[in-house]
Amino acid sequence: MDSLASLVLCGVSLLLSVPRHEVPDILEVHLPHAQPQDAGVYSARYIGGNLFTSAFTRLIVRRCEAQKWGPECNHLCTACMNNGVCHEDTGECICPPGFMGRTCEKACELHTFGRTCKERCSGQEGCKSYVFCLPDPYGCSCATGWKGLQCNEGIPRMTPKIVDLPDHIEVNSGKFNPICKASGWPLPTNEEMTLVKPDGTVLHPKDFNHTDHFSVAIFTIHRILPPDSGVWVCSVNTVAGMVEKPFNISVKVLPKPLNAPNVIDTGHNFAVINISSEPYFGDGPIKSKKLLYKPVNHYEAWQHIQVTNEIVTLNYLEPRTEYELCVQLLRRGEGGEGHPGPVRRFTTASIGLPPPRGLNLLPKSQTTLNLTWQPIFPSSEDDFYVEVERRSVQKSDQQNIKVPGNLTSVLLNNLHPREQYVVRARVNTKAQGEWSEDLTAWTLSDILPPQPENIKISNITHSSAVIS
Repeated sequence: MDSLASLVLCGVSLLLSVPRHEVPDILEVHLPHAQPQDAGVYSARYIGGNLFTSAFTRLIVRRCEAQKWGPECNHLCTACMNNGVCHEDTGECICPPGFMGRTCEKACELHTFGRTCKERCSGQEGCKSYVFCLPDPYGCSCATGWKGLQCNEGIPRMTPKIVDLPDHIEVNSGKFNPICKASGWPLPTNEEMTLVKPDGTVLHPKDFNHTDHFSVAIFTIHRILPPDSGVWVCSVNTVAGMVEKPFNISVKVLPKPLNAPNVIDTGHNFAVINISSEPYFGDGPIKSKKLLYKPVNHYEAWQHIQVTNEIVTLNYLEPRTEYELCVQLLRRGEGGEGHPGPVRRFTTASIGLPPPRGLNLLPKSQTTLNLTWQPIFPSSEDDFYVEVERRSVQKSDQQNIKVPGNLTSVLLNNLHPREQYVVRARVNTKAQGEWSEDLTAWTLSDILPPQPENIKISNITHSSAVIS
């Protein structure tokens, strides 16, 4: 019978047995739902074989799920760097030997370790073959830079390499957060990555994170301006070497219209605007345009609409209200929204009045019609007048007449005899009122009628006769 290989949880029970000839180079045991009671020391050996040739592995099962800590496991762990592990009770990072800091972001000097990197390996080859066991749930590991079952295999250092940094970057003036990303072994730390401006100013990261293979340094420039354009340098300097990557930054000026919008027409609830987006100060191309507006005497925030054409209509405005408006331009890129341009003010019209009542149109002469109406008593104190429009039915002849609001009639003169006219009227203030229904009338004729022909007289008596 072939020998069997077995996996045993020390001092407990046999978990798995495999015929010897079927044992793979790597034996995997899956625990799909690991629980704290699954923690312990596991050994793999041939059944009946020497205990001293067994392989032992200690399994640590955290009480909390990944990236959580606390009695109720409801706190989010700090992002521990350089393979640090979050402590499930305190939330602190347990740093691998060779790193220190709140997030394990600082590398110790060669052959040193400890919470403050003050301890030193005394061996001739430094920390070679040293195994460090730290509080759970970290467990045990080799010193940084070493690997293997005996921790005697050196991990070759890798000169840092800057990645994902384009040669040219176009940015808009304002806040700017450049990023330097680098690989290497050991991974670059926060203090080992800098950014150099064209004037020689050295910037240090405001934020820093890493993955298994890359360190990412995020810098903050609160206000970058066109004079900052030029060659910037991302620099990484570790124990494995130094690398620099120059790149060009072109800082663009945010666009701003030079002129205020023009108001073409207004009503009681609308306005037609020419936004006058050109010419503008700053750099293009323009990606989009906003028309901002709000009432002048109201404590309201600016409203806006996106516009694509130079002529735009603002609807749903309040009557007899003063508004101010301006235009804001947006160029491409993050933070490309420029400052609003000059402000224009305008006032919407009042709501239109109803037409005059009791309108009556009668001929006065061969060239005159007389239009009358009842007295008008408007509800507002605004000045008003009556607008009368008359047009000929037979000809393309039209005239509009303004009549003072205190009158109740008007003579329409200089008309043509024997011609039909259409007349309507409305009451206007600052806003135009509603038109009345059309009235029609003929002017009197300027031609005498012809004498009658073929007159017949019948039924003649001493006091009457029938004429036909």
